Amino acid sequence: MLPKIDISLASASPEMRALLMRRDELHRRRLAIQSDLEPVLERLRRGSHGEAPPAVSAGVMAALGDLAEKILPRRRNSTDEAIYADSRQELANLDEAIALLNFEIEKLVPPASVVIRERVREEHDRRAHALVHSLIEAGKRAADYQELADALNAERVWWAELEAVHFPPLGNPADRHSPLRSYFRELLKGRHLTPRDLPAEWR
Repeated sequence: MLPKIDISLASASPEMRALLMRRDELHRRRLAIQSDLEPVLERLRRGSHGEAPPAVSAGVMAALGDLAEKILPRRRNSTDEAIYADSRQELANLDEAIALLNFEIEKLVPPASVVIRERVREEHDRRAHALVHSLIEAGKRAADYQELADALNAERVWWAELEAVHFPPLGNPADRHSPLRSYFRELLKGRHLTPRDLPAEWR
């Protein structure tokens, strides 16, 4: 579970918060426009690509009745075409505005990250310490297990029925080239592990 620490970039500075809020607002507006366009597009798709309907008299129309709409091609609704054109332009404008906001947001990410790093440093180090020391304990348990396995093998005991436990990610901690020992050597280059944390034979 994450700690009760606000690690959102929006919390790092008022400027970042304002930019992110505006971008979210533009995304919502974009989705609303796209949603409103769906019925317009459907009406335009059902139209006859702008061709004029044939000239028929009112009597013919009356005779066709409800079938007139199905039989006679319909003209595109000029209002729908205008709505479509305006909406496409607004979407293009929103896309450009969002791109500009993204550019400004990216410039603020490094300084905002400094703020968040300091805010979360203590919790991060606590969890890192717990993980590293859990691995050390796992390595010790693996070494204990390997000691027993080696003793059984040395005595040529048939112990397969005991179902040996193998854990390749750890390897044999007695081997300085094992995955676990190699990982510890890398950790020693940083600040989450010191030589005194390790058993003397692993240093």
